[in-house]
Amino acid sequence: SSGYLYLRNANSFGVADIAIFYGIPEDMPLCGDWDGDGLETIGIFRPSSATFYLRNSNSLGFADSEFRFGQTGDIPLAGDWFGSGHDSAAVYRPSTGMLYLADGRNGLGNVIALPRTDLLPSDQVIVGDWDADGTDTLGYYRPATGEFRLLFGHQPNPETVTLSFGPIGLKAVAGEWS
Repeated sequence: SSGYLYLRNANSFGVADIAIFYGIPEDMPLCGDWDGDGLETIGIFRPSSATFYLRNSNSLGFADSEFRFGQTGDIPLAGDWFGSGHDSAAVYRPSTGMLYLADGRNGLGNVIALPRTDLLPSDQVIVGDWDADGTDTLGYYRPATGEFRLLFGHQPNPETVTLSFGPIGLKAVAGEWS
C-alpha cells in the first residue's frame, strides 16, 4: 500500500534484503522471469489503467516493458504458459470467470481466452508448474472449503487434482519451496 516492494533472499524471518520504491499505492505486485534469464524479477499491475510495468532486474528504475492488458477489476498473474523459458502476463476476470493468457515475451503477443466455469468470484487463482514439465498452469484455492484445485493443462476440461490443506479461509501462495 506504500509503493515499496520488499524482497528477501531467503525463506526465513528477517528484514528485507532489498527495498525498492516501484509504483503507487494502488499497484498490485507480481514477479516473473520476464526476459528468460532464469531469475524472477519485479513487476506491478496498475488496476486503474490495466497496465503492467515489468523490470528485468530487482532494482530501482523505469519499466523495461510496459503494456495495457485487461480491465479494471482483473487480477494479474504471471507464468510460463507455453514452456518457452520466460514468463508472460495473464489476467483473471472474477466478474466473468474468464482467464486471459498472453504468450508474448515482455508484452502481449497472442492472447488466449479460457472460460473457467468452475471458478467462483471468491476463489483465489494461483499459478505453478504442478507436474514439473516446464509449463505453468493454473490452480485455485476455495477459501470456503479449504480446497486447492490444480489444473494440468489450459484446455477447457483439464485433468484436475483436488487437495485439502489447512483450515478454511487462508490466503493461497504458490511457489517452488525446495
